[in-house]
Amino acid sequence: MLIDHLPPITTDRFWDHPLKIVLASLLICLIAPIEIPIGASLPVTCQTLIILTLAMILGANCGAIATALYLVAGAAGLPVFAQGRSGVEILFGPTGGFLFSFVIAAWVVGKMAEGTWGRKWYNIMFAQLTGQAIILTIGFIWLGFFVGFDGIFERIYPLLPAVRLKIGIATLLILGANALMKVLIRHRHSWE
Repeated sequence: MLIDHLPPITTDRFWDHPLKIVLASLLICLIAPIEIPIGASLPVTCQTLIILTLAMILGANCGAIATALYLVAGAAGLPVFAQGRSGVEILFGPTGGFLFSFVIAAWVVGKMAEGTWGRKWYNIMFAQLTGQAIILTIGFIWLGFFVGFDGIFERIYPLLPAVRLKIGIATLLILGANALMKVLIRHRHSWE
C-alpha cells in the first residue's frame, strides 16, 4: 500500500496517517467539483477519479475515511459536490446514492490495491472499473427511486466515455505513483 511508503508528515507516527487522511480529504474537496464537459444528463465531475485514485494510494480504511470526511464537508456547507453544491439535502436527494456509494467504492478499491495486487496496470484498471461500477449501480438505483426506473439505462450511456477516460487517467496516475515510490524507497535506503 502506497500510504505506508509516503514520507512522514510528522515525526509522531500516531498522527501521520490521520494527517494524510485529512490532506487526502482536502484534495478530494478541491478536485471533486471540477466538471468534465460531455453534455450528459448528470454532471460528470472528477469526484470518482480523485476518490478511487486516492483509495488505491491510501488503502481501504484510510480511503473510505477520507471520502467520508469529504461527504461531511459537503453536508456541512462547503461547495464541494457537483456544480459547487452542498448541504445535507444533496446527500439525501436524487444524486445522494452516487455520493454515499463513494465511501463503499473507496473501501473496495482500496482493499483491492492492498499488497502487491495494485501494481500491475490491468489490476489497477480492473479495480478502477469495479469502483466505477459500484458507484454507477448504487447511484442509478437510488436515482430510480426519485425519477422512476423507465429509461434509467439510457442515462448511463452518455457517462461511459467519461468513465473510460477516468479509468485510464487513474491507471496512469497510480502507475506513476508506484514508480515514484520505488525511486523514493531506493533513495531512502541509500541515505540510511
